[in-house]
Amino acid sequence: MAEFVDRRMESALQELEQLVKAKICTDEEIKSIVKTLRKLEYNVGRHGKSVEDHLKYVKYEMEFLELIRERRKRLGYNFKFNEIEGSVGKRCQTRLLRAEGRHPGSMEVWDLHVELCRFLNWHPMASQVFIRMLQVHSDKPEVWIKAANFELKENGSPDTARELFMKALRWHPKNEELWREYLLAELKIASNVYARAELLGVSTADLVKGDDPIATGKLVMAVARNAMLTVPDVDFSASLYRAIHTTQISLKLPEELWKPLSEFILSEMERSHGALPAYWKRRAEFCLLPTRSTANGDTLTEYETINAEKAAFEVLDSAIEKNDSADMWQEYMEFFVDLYSESAAKSDDRLHLLKKRFEKAHEIFQMAEQKKAVGFSHLLSWSRILFARRRVQEALAVLSKAALVLPVTLDGFAKLIQCYETVSTDSGAVIPLIQRAKATLPKTDPEFWRHLISWTLQHQPSDAEAVFRDALRQTRPVVASSALLYLQWAYRESTGKGRKVYQELCKTPGAFTEPLIKWVLEEEEKRRKAPIALLRKILDQALIAHGSTSADLWIDYIQLELTYPGGDALKSSQMVWKAQRALKPEAVALFTSMYNLITADESESG
Repeated sequence: MAEFVDRRMESALQELEQLVKAKICTDEEIKSIVKTLRKLEYNVGRHGKSVEDHLKYVKYEMEFLELIRERRKRLGYNFKFNEIEGSVGKRCQTRLLRAEGRHPGSMEVWDLHVELCRFLNWHPMASQVFIRMLQVHSDKPEVWIKAANFELKENGSPDTARELFMKALRWHPKNEELWREYLLAELKIASNVYARAELLGVSTADLVKGDDPIATGKLVMAVARNAMLTVPDVDFSASLYRAIHTTQISLKLPEELWKPLSEFILSEMERSHGALPAYWKRRAEFCLLPTRSTANGDTLTEYETINAEKAAFEVLDSAIEKNDSADMWQEYMEFFVDLYSESAAKSDDRLHLLKKRFEKAHEIFQMAEQKKAVGFSHLLSWSRILFARRRVQEALAVLSKAALVLPVTLDGFAKLIQCYETVSTDSGAVIPLIQRAKATLPKTDPEFWRHLISWTLQHQPSDAEAVFRDALRQTRPVVASSALLYLQWAYRESTGKGRKVYQELCKTPGAFTEPLIKWVLEEEEKRRKAPIALLRKILDQALIAHGSTSADLWIDYIQLELTYPGGDALKSSQMVWKAQRALKPEAVALFTSMYNLITADESESG
């Protein structure tokens, strides 16, 4: 193999010599590069090479190319590109072609090849890589999208991009992301047509009146129609509308192009989905799109936002008049939940807007309650809205109603108790819920006990130990998760109590787990007052239970003897011998590598 490595290294000498002549690299740097390249060549030439070996090779070369680029800028040297970058790029490409053949299923190899071609501006070569990639990964819609967007945005080939999207849709006709990206690609192509016409002095009106299907918007409208026919889903159609609104702002599309398209999508949505409550919620959300993005990037004024929300409320009010059903009321309430979530994320503090929004939200929740359409989750949302306006008593009254329709699930109890904790510091309403949860929820779920312990510690701390002991009488998964919480609580109480509880847990079936042992070791070592005899005793107990499977515990013991005050370095050497005898064969290799790292660190520090 050395002969082949030397041959490949000789082929790299030309660009390395050019780098020295151009003073881009020094002789010492070239020696270091040659040493690293030789090592990488041996890695990719050995019999048991992996995909990571190929990737490391190419990534190193690409970092080298980045260094060359930066030094060219600094020196102002703009010659010998083919002899230097071209030679390195061809060597990387040869390596990547071999990697593609050996590991065609690795997307990282394909992506790195495309990245290399982009870095070197080899766009035709990148197109060929995408073609080979699609032959192997045609089942992945994201690869088709990546290839088509490359052809459109970087390679300047809209016809090829359109062809790729159409082929992709034959493979994946129901894929929503493909249809959406295809629609946006057609809008981008139309935008390019309008930009070119503007440079040539052709008016927008002349383009719209012409017979070009791209400029008139007929092509993009056909794409939208086919998309909605193929994927007849209200959320998908709404996503198309939102995508068009965002794109027309970013691309500054003329109104003559995007507005008819938006109106067409709205009319098709109403024709196909007008009977669905979800459609009217999406329609109301469209009224708020100007509040989220504007052409100049500015936010709307408070007055403009109030008017936009008023228009959204009018859409939903008209929907309620047509369809006074529980589902419609739930969509109306969900609209307010989303609106408040978005407002909280933005930290909106416009007082008049918040007042108007609350008045409408409170009115709708009250009307929905009269219709008996407010479910458990919406009652919780209603209480949060009331609490945000400091109407605490009304929020508590709503939570009382939620408790009456509380589903018998852990998630339901957790959400209701969390709302009570947010609204009020009084535990009077929470304690009956905790008792109800204990009586109704299954006790075999570790997650239930985690919540129960948390609730008890916050609201009934005097009962905490009883709950912990009850948990230790349950199934092994419950015991394993609760034991660590019990130990952490005991150490917070006092060190003596923590050590006493630890001794009890050592004798409890299922409690003496490796995470528990590691935690108590860390806790004792933090204090630095724990005698080493105590730590040794903890580790001796741990190794009796887990010494045949856990290489980590043996390493912890060795590090304890090497680093802790009072440790015995001679004993650490004995522990290595014991570990190799006690561990199972599959764990011995891991232990050996971990121990070698420790000894290497010790020798370096020494």
